[in-house]
Amino acid sequence: SRTGSTVVDNVLNEVDGFFSGGEIRFLWERLLEGRLCGCHRRFEDCPIWSSALRSGFGFPDNSRIDVDEVADWQRDSLRVVRTFQVLGTIDGRMTGSKSLRAFAEVTGQLYHALFDVTGARVIVDSSKRASNGAMLGMLTDFSPYYLHLVRDPRAVAFSRQRRKLNPDRPVPGYMDVSSVFNSAASWLAWNLTSEAVIRRQDPNRWMRLRYEDFAADPLGTTQRIVRLLDEDEPDLPFVDPTTVRLTGNHTVSGNPARYIDGVVPIQEDDEWRSRMSMSQRRAVTLMTLPLLVKYGYRLDDAIHWLKDRRPVA
Repeated sequence: SRTGSTVVDNVLNEVDGFFSGGEIRFLWERLLEGRLCGCHRRFEDCPIWSSALRSGFGFPDNSRIDVDEVADWQRDSLRVVRTFQVLGTIDGRMTGSKSLRAFAEVTGQLYHALFDVTGARVIVDSSKRASNGAMLGMLTDFSPYYLHLVRDPRAVAFSRQRRKLNPDRPVPGYMDVSSVFNSAASWLAWNLTSEAVIRRQDPNRWMRLRYEDFAADPLGTTQRIVRLLDEDEPDLPFVDPTTVRLTGNHTVSGNPARYIDGVVPIQEDDEWRSRMSMSQRRAVTLMTLPLLVKYGYRLDDAIHWLKDRRPVA
């Protein structure tokens, strides 16, 4: 979380032929919780999701699924630690636990319904967990492409300490917060499992994107994503290279920024550089050092700290 996926979602949703569903893995939990779609309606009342649920599952009047059960399947079979188990799927066959097979089947039905209802050529699912990405290998009816989105772990750790109001529920509440140590450990786990998933993919079907590079060149980066999908380059929703026109969306869960529309400038949120304590920056830098280097982030803080720690002869 806090990697900038919501703004990428919002931009891709505006591309002709694309539909961004947000963090689709959360749909079943959000139905139970009465949360709101990106269009500010409950999912049962949203014109897109209500149609997809009715088309795919007869929900709610003649429902062929138990929403509580589907949410349990998701929680049971697709925790991050289950990523390697899910990757045990061989040749696209539906293997693994009963709950995993059941949730994969429901996900495939939901994607089919979304394609039918929206008329989209591309469904964007920003569910983030590598286990959900691994599960796509079990769905033989689709051609999955992967966008591995990373952000400087110090920025992520700083952001996850901030209390942020999320208006996606009947009584507005705050997004979860986390210590810098938990954030650094999660950043490592989520990216290591993501690396495991993309290593199994055709190199022409995935790309890695740093949030900072997207914020520096949102138009050029969006063009790269569209080209990855072998799409004829459509008109993109940019007023200028760093300003986008957003008309609203139907995303499931995510940062409160999904409720922003209109003409929106895109720029990097780098508040952490001036407000994060030096001790926290050093701790996160050292905890995440191997992938920090791999992804091309600067090590100044850690290097200076190590120099300061050298014994004096």
